[in-house]
Amino acid sequence: MRAELGIAPDALVALFAGKMISRKRPLDIADALRILTRTPRGPVDREIIVIMAGDGVLRATLDAVAAELGGALRMVGFADQERLPRLYAASDLYLHPAERDPHPLAVKEAVLCGLPVVVSDRVGSTGPTDDVRPGRNGRVHPVGDVDALARILGELRARPDVLARMAQESEKVIGDIELAASVDGFLRAVAHVRDTARRG
Repeated sequence: MRAELGIAPDALVALFAGKMISRKRPLDIADALRILTRTPRGPVDREIIVIMAGDGVLRATLDAVAAELGGALRMVGFADQERLPRLYAASDLYLHPAERDPHPLAVKEAVLCGLPVVVSDRVGSTGPTDDVRPGRNGRVHPVGDVDALARILGELRARPDVLARMAQESEKVIGDIELAASVDGFLRAVAHVRDTARRG
């Protein structure tokens, strides 16, 4: 997929997949990318490429930004069930800056693919037992804070070791969110409530 899109093997590739509507805030990603392209790269900073898969009312605006950014933003349109897994596999990182999203499927898919995730603080997939675990497999930025998002991306492009640890943590999270783990957690919660009621 990287070869198909003309992306260098050593680039840091971040993916956004979803509707290009204001609630999902894909323009925040484009603005953060603008900041990074204006910032001189350090000797260890990787080139950063963002792939955006999807369509919606903001598509034309994002296409125009992509033209300005000279290849740093790749618009690939709607990705079906055959192409989307290939995009996850080609990526190093998943981005979801939405202003309101209770529990997006794309975030879970990214984690199940072993990707680190960067989300806004309005995405409900975040917590110590959820898909995105801050400080482990994820980073969280205040919604709409493009500078904070750019800082996170800047850190991760300069620290492949941190990104690799986050990916390893996503692989560990997979075991915690599979069905058997969910059933086990539910049964432990029921047992705890039962035991508390007996003591009370």
